[in-house]
Amino acid sequence: MRITIDNNQAMILIEAISKISMRHYENLTKNELMIFDELSDKIEYEQKREVSPKKKKAMIEATNARIRKAKEKIENAINILRMEDKPITIYSVSKKSGVSYNTVSKYSKLIKNV
Repeated sequence: MRITIDNNQAMILIEAISKISMRHYENLTKNELMIFDELSDKIEYEQKREVSPKKKKAMIEATNARIRKAKEKIENAINILRMEDKPITIYSVSKKSGVSYNTVSKYSKLIKNV
């Protein structure tokens, strides 16, 4: 399981766990202490980890490439449906293009321009 929390939430969680474990330290099992230490280490690691500018740029470029590709597929499907004289709906464009229904509906203005 993976959850996403911001830095403030992480610090509050660490403090809360620390307080609980300190008050009941003698009652914690060896396994519980190990899990507490492991969780604290993971939270600290995630807080220190940052995405480099180079990686951010690559992520943006990859996203833009996926968007362009989806739009091209949608436009091609619309043109094919036009040539076949079939109704142009989100569903028909989705089926013809191989792009998910949700993605086609996201770019439905391409269909409305027809």
